[in-house]
Amino acid sequence: MSAHRRLALFGDEQELHANEQMNERLLRLIGKPRPQIGYVPEAAYPDRLSFDRKRDWYTQMGADLAVYFDEDSPESELPSLLACHAIHLAGGNSFSFLYWLRKRGIVPILRRYVCDGGVLVGVSAGSILMTPSVRSASLCGDPLDPRLEDYNAIDLVDFHFWPHFDPRRMLNEEEEQTIASLPKLYACAGGSGIIVEDKAVELFGTVHPYTPSL
Repeated sequence: MSAHRRLALFGDEQELHANEQMNERLLRLIGKPRPQIGYVPEAAYPDRLSFDRKRDWYTQMGADLAVYFDEDSPESELPSLLACHAIHLAGGNSFSFLYWLRKRGIVPILRRYVCDGGVLVGVSAGSILMTPSVRSASLCGDPLDPRLEDYNAIDLVDFHFWPHFDPRRMLNEEEEQTIASLPKLYACAGGSGIIVEDKAVELFGTVHPYTPSL
């Protein structure tokens, strides 16, 4: 795991629950006057509606969502993605997302992108992908992808991430076992997130290390 990291982990879609402090911190993290952002969805969506919504959000922030790259994109478009100041990993099913990233050999490419100074921005599933594994995705209700045999993710941080956290929800036995298997788990509610810069971890909104109640 590289100590040189610039990461933003959002608990849910930024346009649904605005956290202005984290948004401003993200722009400072990228550090460019009009940053160019690449967008990677968890699957190929021909209508690109999510991309259009996210592009509007970035435009309001003073950034350009300039490149789209999904599981069906040709290899020739990868250099344009990697030339962006930041790459946005979208929400969705974490298991299916990881499957196609592994199938296309993108996981080590993203890890190297961060080591070379690029910024990764994740939303929900995209945030989970930055952690050591995608096992926490089952806490959000993501169904397993039978094609995925290796749950190890991009592994850029030493903690796991639980987006859409609702403290009122009762956990079943399987979920409690999952939590017990995940050391250093951050629970993150809507409108909240984490910024990682080098060795520093900054929390925004309602996000905290999760401790199972006794």
